[in-house]
Amino acid sequence: MTNSLISKNEAFDIVRQAREWLKRNSVSADTSGPTTKFYAAEMTRLISKSPDKNAEQLWAAICDTTKKNTFYLRVAAVKWATSALIERMLSAQDQYQRDSTVGQETWLTKVMEMKSILATATQLRATISSYNGQCPIKSPAPRSSKRRELSSLPDSWREDMAERLARTPHHMGFLIMAITGCRPKELEAGIKLSVSEHSIRIYIEGAKVKRLQGQPWRELEYRTDREMHPLVSSLHKALWTGQAGEREVEIQCRRAALTSAIRRAGKKFDRKNGGDITPYCLRHQFASDLKGQLGDDDLISIALGQSASMTRKFYGRARSSSRTPLSPTNIHAARPVRATRPALPQIHQRRSIAPN
Repeated sequence: MTNSLISKNEAFDIVRQAREWLKRNSVSADTSGPTTKFYAAEMTRLISKSPDKNAEQLWAAICDTTKKNTFYLRVAAVKWATSALIERMLSAQDQYQRDSTVGQETWLTKVMEMKSILATATQLRATISSYNGQCPIKSPAPRSSKRRELSSLPDSWREDMAERLARTPHHMGFLIMAITGCRPKELEAGIKLSVSEHSIRIYIEGAKVKRLQGQPWRELEYRTDREMHPLVSSLHKALWTGQAGEREVEIQCRRAALTSAIRRAGKKFDRKNGGDITPYCLRHQFASDLKGQLGDDDLISIALGQSASMTRKFYGRARSSSRTPLSPTNIHAARPVRATRPALPQIHQRRSIAPN
């Protein structure tokens, strides 16, 4: 017994409890580097709002928002951060036990610190679970939605913006985003195109890819030997040089610069209401076109770079489809789509013009 107030056997019992807790609440190996940085920063902010760093104050800090999205992000951050911290503390105490230069009192002190963190984490998890996934905010602010922005834009808004950007370095990137609905991060990494007299094939290496999430790659094709959508025609005209065979091209655009250019071009629309037009408006419009055209729900998910059927509900709406919609001839991807939600209502189904 030392002045740490616990015995060696009590310390071993705390370590055992911590290991059992971590088995039930392990850190996901699929969490990306940027996401873990965000979670760590968010946890730091929450702790700064909790003078005593106890579960009640942390829960109050989590709920101190008017936005549901912020609440759920904070819950995810707390879950990840508490599990990651306990995992690190367990690893550290293992090293203390093995290091003969570390005194027993130091080890017991660290175990007591872990006990306090474990109690807070357990209480927080219990509070979160008691809401069964529901947000406790009583009067949440309306969620801003890029797909809602589409209703305030003219039907030809993409073509109008492409014309405004025609003499800028962002024109090609805008066209690719418009006809593929790719993420800005994917365009920044580089998108490969194979251009011939008869077609444009666009190969996208996916972002937001994990072991069971996203599409590592996807490929979209547009035929160019028939009537083309104006945006497809503009891209083909810019890339096709008339030589025999295919031309291989890779296009990259910096996210920040392209986003700024799209915001500036979007401000020229005469709209009384509505937020800024961003690259994700192009993704929502592309999804809307597909939902209005395709009868195969999974093709929509694949075209958007998703592998879970539930995710497509967050992008676009069939009723927002353009009168001149984009519709790729072929859509392929690395993974099949996992059924995580029911099919789209039959009223939105139309016969697929893209092969399975």
